[in-house]
Amino acid sequence: MSVKLVQAEMTDRSGIVTVQADTQDEALGTPARELVLKEAAKQGLSRPGLSGSGGAYPVDVAGETSDDLMMGKGQVAGYRCDYRVTGAL
Repeated sequence: MSVKLVQAEMTDRSGIVTVQADTQDEALGTPARELVLKEAAKQGLSRPGLSGSGGAYPVDVAGETSDDLMMGKGQVAGYRCDYRVTGAL
């Protein structure tokens, strides 16, 4: 799987974009960040930039995370990362 867009929630000047990939490295890598910035611009953020991420976390086939998955128990379907984006003035 390549990196895919899961969700984008924007306000006038900021938002959170969630992506999913097969590995943590893919979810945190350059293609993921480029997808996030492209989506933020598409949703109307002027010259978007990344203002942080919470790190990649495992999800199951339903896109849910749990303590068991975080502890390496259960079937991991992929890794998601929530990126915070901010638009320029």
